[in-house]
Amino acid sequence: MRTARSFVFSLLLLLPALPTFAGTGRILRAVKPVANQYIVVLNAATPADAVASIATRLTHAHGGRIVTTYTVLFRGFCVAMPDAAATALARDPEVASIEEDAYGQLATTQTMPVTYPPPSGTPMAASLASFWHLDRLDQASSTAPRLNGSYAYCTTGSGVRAYIVDTGVLPTHPEFGGRVDTAPDLANYLNAAGLGLGPQCWTSAGGSQFYALAGHGTGVASIVGGATAGVAKGVTIVDARAVECSSPVNQTTTSRINKVLEWIPQDPNRGTKSVVNMSLSYIYTMDPAYGGTGQTSMAQAVTTLVDTYHIPVVAAAGNENLNVFWYIPGDIARAITVAGSYIDSTGVEAKWPYSNWGNTTAFYAPAQYIESASTLQYIDPSRPWRSQYPECTSDYPDDTCVSGTSFAAPIVTGVVARYLETHAPGATREQIVSALQANAKAYIVDPGLGNVPLINMADCP
Repeated sequence: MRTARSFVFSLLLLLPALPTFAGTGRILRAVKPVANQYIVVLNAATPADAVASIATRLTHAHGGRIVTTYTVLFRGFCVAMPDAAATALARDPEVASIEEDAYGQLATTQTMPVTYPPPSGTPMAASLASFWHLDRLDQASSTAPRLNGSYAYCTTGSGVRAYIVDTGVLPTHPEFGGRVDTAPDLANYLNAAGLGLGPQCWTSAGGSQFYALAGHGTGVASIVGGATAGVAKGVTIVDARAVECSSPVNQTTTSRINKVLEWIPQDPNRGTKSVVNMSLSYIYTMDPAYGGTGQTSMAQAVTTLVDTYHIPVVAAAGNENLNVFWYIPGDIARAITVAGSYIDSTGVEAKWPYSNWGNTTAFYAPAQYIESASTLQYIDPSRPWRSQYPECTSDYPDDTCVSGTSFAAPIVTGVVARYLETHAPGATREQIVSALQANAKAYIVDPGLGNVPLINMADCP
């Protein structure tokens, strides 16, 4: 009996979002805080050009050191100071809220046990023998056959940039054919903000070798736009790297994620059509006295990206089999949240048992046993597209296939890229979601919402 492992960023935060904290001296607390470091959100009416001076004045008054400022997606700053000083700062009428900066890192989730390999001729065997996430995507019928051994597409996402907020994307991987923008401007932006990252996942080890677990971003990117595993095979992949690959491996912070999101609308190469993929899952308090996580700094950043800059953000629902209401960015109303489906041993497609559900879920997409660009320790040039952690076929019977909503979200990101290719710039979230939901030919029964569309993109005449 084998288990498959999935990887999402799980930042365990204890951050109640309601009630409003302005002027109360209350701090939103984190389970894994960056010691004595806080994200301060100023009142929304604060002018962008006043943020630096206000941050300097408030920090000087209370004692501390400014780490970085935020002026594009929300007005605020990250500050290092003692907790007592932060509590005093939270009472200032210019402050809307303060939350502890917090660490995030990759986490593993045990998935459905499966007999390996599955019996020949069974629906699961057919799934594991092909890129079933693509095969499923183009089926116009809501009934069998849901898999026909092919993927037909008439758009490729050409002219669209897909920002992969993740562990990094190997630009020389054969899946991408030179379509990766390594975004050196982002690296400079983070360095200037004091939030720079260490080496990429492969550089210190040399050549194409990956650090353990650190190829998540390459796998996600390949599902968005890889030549073999990808949904949108002509999209430009932008390496919007936000996560460390060393010292320590696979770790990030809220302050850095916010800064990466802030850079995206300032990317000098952005163009007019873009989409963001966030295969991240941050868990908040389950205390029923609080009303969700939509007021955090990251929620404000995502909302501004979507509504002001018309850059859709696709978010993974998470892998805890809980209501996504408690998770960010999946619970952000302005994101396009994706939960996961799977095909059981009888051929029935249903909610993947580990997928989060409910609240803001817009789509379901395949989440179990997904093949993507290989992120094994060494890439075998003859087999570059096998799955992360690895093989979905019986070629390596000791390996298992990757599963998780981290890999369902980029399927929808690829579909959004294909939609944007043929539509005028500036499409709203409502226009995109409505159009894609109208394409749906099948639905998944969601425990909280009832029937939720299963993503479908059969665009060929």
